[in-house]
Amino acid sequence: MTATPHATHPFVEGEPAAAPGGATDADPGDRLALVARVVGVARTELCQRHHLSIRAVARRAGVDPRDVARHVGSGDELIRRIFFEIAVDAHEAMAATSRVPAASSCRDRLLGYARGYRHWALSNPVEFSLVLGPTSRPLMTETVAAEGVAWFYGPLLDILRDGHARGQIDTTTIPGGRAQPGVRPALLAAARDLDPRLALTFASLSAGMHGYLMLEACGQLGAVFVDLDRAFDAHVRALIDGAGIA
Repeated sequence: MTATPHATHPFVEGEPAAAPGGATDADPGDRLALVARVVGVARTELCQRHHLSIRAVARRAGVDPRDVARHVGSGDELIRRIFFEIAVDAHEAMAATSRVPAASSCRDRLLGYARGYRHWALSNPVEFSLVLGPTSRPLMTETVAAEGVAWFYGPLLDILRDGHARGQIDTTTIPGGRAQPGVRPALLAAARDLDPRLALTFASLSAGMHGYLMLEACGQLGAVFVDLDRAFDAHVRALIDGAGIA
């Protein structure tokens, strides 16, 4: 299902029809400022309520609801923009935390990526849960979900592509034609350009990191490990070893 400006997204209330003209005929600079303001307000509301009301967002942003429909689009498009912004901010935070040279081994780059991912997830638990946790599933069509996963996991996919091209990932231990059990379509779509065996490596690594961080973010691992930093590194190294990555 793809929402239209006249349809109601499951988690977006009150999508108005676009205004035919008048105040909405702003110059490009004004339009960009309006879109940025609306998306920023919508992002805050979505993180606070896990729900969106177009009219409430317009009211808080100080714009006409019809301008939201005209310049931002449908509920799906608004959520797409929010998730893209979250992914960009996450990438910047990860890169600032983990400065591993591109010429490093695939193994070292993956460990650096994982540390940056953990730093972002624990520093932004609401957005982490919203984008990658169960909360996000009702918010999106599979198309929007696939785009969100591809945006968020873009750096991980790039590391795997490069490592595979450099011969640092051994996929020969994965039987050809092996099924990818229960993997959500969005995750598979994000890795659709990868060799099927490398796609399975991506699914295993992303799921292994995500599941661990969900447990740590909700405080479940504090009673198990004394040193959570070392425990996470050990977990990631085990994932990397299991994937046959040098």
